[in-house]
Amino acid sequence: MPMLAFSRRLRIQASFTILFLAYLSLAVLITAPIASPRNLSNTKTGEALTKSATATFAFVPVNLQTSATGITCQSPVTVNTASSCMVNVMDTSGTAPTTPTGSFNLTSSNTGSFSGPCSLSESELGTASCTVIYTPMLAGIHTIQADYPGDTSHTPSSDNVGITVTDPTMTTVSCDIEVLANQASTCVAIVIDTSAGPIPPTGTVSFASSGSATGSLSSTTCILSSSAADRASCQVTFLPSTAGTADIAADYNGDSTHADSSAAAFSINVNKRIASTTVTCDSPVTVNTPSSCNVTVTDLSNGIAGTPVTPTGSFPLTSLGPATGTFNGPCNLSGSGASATCIVVFTPSEVINGGGNIIRASYPGDASHSSSYGSSEIIVAPAPLSAFLGLPLVVIAVIVFVALALVNIVVRLKFGFWIFKGRRYR
Repeated sequence: MPMLAFSRRLRIQASFTILFLAYLSLAVLITAPIASPRNLSNTKTGEALTKSATATFAFVPVNLQTSATGITCQSPVTVNTASSCMVNVMDTSGTAPTTPTGSFNLTSSNTGSFSGPCSLSESELGTASCTVIYTPMLAGIHTIQADYPGDTSHTPSSDNVGITVTDPTMTTVSCDIEVLANQASTCVAIVIDTSAGPIPPTGTVSFASSGSATGSLSSTTCILSSSAADRASCQVTFLPSTAGTADIAADYNGDSTHADSSAAAFSINVNKRIASTTVTCDSPVTVNTPSSCNVTVTDLSNGIAGTPVTPTGSFPLTSLGPATGTFNGPCNLSGSGASATCIVVFTPSEVINGGGNIIRASYPGDASHSSSYGSSEIIVAPAPLSAFLGLPLVVIAVIVFVALALVNIVVRLKFGFWIFKGRRYR
């Protein structure tokens, strides 16, 4: 047994000796002198060793070209609405650029999903790009990060961009649909948050009017006030000045968490105000004697539908006969408040089949009033002499005889003598 243990110990020592000699040999090989012409000519003593160069091992890196990454995304967008993101990676080394390659994922600071990785493809020499669709799931700011990892020829680079994500909204507007000119119509705008977790929108709504009916808005904007858990509303009034159709548009301008939206235009029917026309003329008159006719047009909607509007316009009067004649001009209305008037003079020139004559004033209406008309009768009598001369001769003779007889009697009674004495016949 002692001999067996001694033999085993001897084998172990021999193994360590062999390993040490192998290690020493390797060290000698690594640090061995490198031969040169000078070494070969100086082989005396140990000069070759003192003047030799020692071999060294070092990692030599490859020179990579620099890159720059840029990213742009569509913003703002609403929740669950896709935003298109474009990534560009450019070789910025400046000399002999090469196109970056590779594929990498984009990341978001908020909740959302990407359509896939950014797989670069060359757009021009030295530049590669990709398009990735990002769909946000929550309102807020989403920071999209693009980290290009580099390739065998290019250094890594990165960039990021923020996307503003808002809740979608729906805007409606409604007004009093039937009004008269100068009668106000109230218009109410309602903005609704249509997201899964709605909150009342805030901010302002802008209004505008168009169409054939002109008018004015009490304000072009109104401030929203919460009216329910998912909506807010505000109102303005539209005051039309002319009849026709007024189209009212309402646009919500959005806030920090809500997207803007527009309402379909609401049409208001603006009708003309009711007007009445009256005519009064001087009567009776004789042929060729002027008759003054006073025309009044009145807004009958006074007190019923807003503030009255003064009728305006100019129009001719007509004679419906039987007398003929002329007018001195048209009726040019002027006035204030609910009424406007004019004076027109009619001069009859002839009487045919009686003395009654109808004068008519037909008001055609204006931009705010409906049409109306009024009439007045003028009794036109013939002039005295013309009336006498127009009688039959027998009638004229009788009238003259009676008149002379009356004159003769009056003179006899007053002065005691006859102007005309009759002759007796036997």
